[in-house]
Amino acid sequence: MKNIFVFGILLLACACSEEQLKVYEGECNSVYFGKDQGEQALGYVDSLMTSFALSNASDSLVQLKICGLGEVTDFDRPLEVVVDSTTAEEGTHFEIIWDQCVLKAGRDVAYLPVLLHRTPDLTKTELAIHFRLASNEYFGQQMPFKKVGNKYLDIRRMSLYFTDKMVKPQVYMDTDAFFGYWSEAKFRTINTVLDIDPREWTDRKKFPIGRINGMVAFMRNYLNDLIDPDDPEGWKKVLKDPSPKSHRGYMTFPGVKIPVNWPDQPQDKNE
Repeated sequence: MKNIFVFGILLLACACSEEQLKVYEGECNSVYFGKDQGEQALGYVDSLMTSFALSNASDSLVQLKICGLGEVTDFDRPLEVVVDSTTAEEGTHFEIIWDQCVLKAGRDVAYLPVLLHRTPDLTKTELAIHFRLASNEYFGQQMPFKKVGNKYLDIRRMSLYFTDKMVKPQVYMDTDAFFGYWSEAKFRTINTVLDIDPREWTDRKKFPIGRINGMVAFMRNYLNDLIDPDDPEGWKKVLKDPSPKSHRGYMTFPGVKIPVNWPDQPQDKNE
């Protein structure tokens, strides 16, 4: 049996009826891509990135949440979802389970299941599928935009990006003020030193603030213990990081300082 990793999309895990969208006037039956109402809500989004590098699975099932506006009905209503464009090949890189794309009777939430396949080319590239919710006999789509910050997002659209390269997990994005800059080398070091399964980074509940503070303190002390400013050869013994975001090619965390007299290390400007 295939090993399938079910990827819970943190940004699209809401109960859509919790917030009424003020983006239309008059009678309307419409659908839109949802957003997270939980503690990690970052507002509406029109794109999502996922990486196989955080799992050992051969497939990843992504559930795109779709919310309905207007009165619920006592019958099922099919949704009209269009793939506007894609850099991936359907049947090779992904499969869409179309027959499940239905707003069920009495419900205002539906899911579009997209099964992503872990193909060898994903280790070197990033692919994308661009979805659009279109009008049909049940939904008029009279509410296309939602203001987020200084821009308007078309909430009828969602772009799904996927790769097998290491990408910055959402939990790290939410806590980079604690961890500092992100790089693949630094991320792998955290997981190795603290014995963390990389798949844990897809679940925000596994990283309460107490654990985060403990992780940062441990990594800060770990790196500082490797630094001996009085040793002229000390720079050879500390951890290097080719990321252009690193400090002169040395791995750091907030509170870790590299001696100014140490030589700069190579950094990959194309990373």
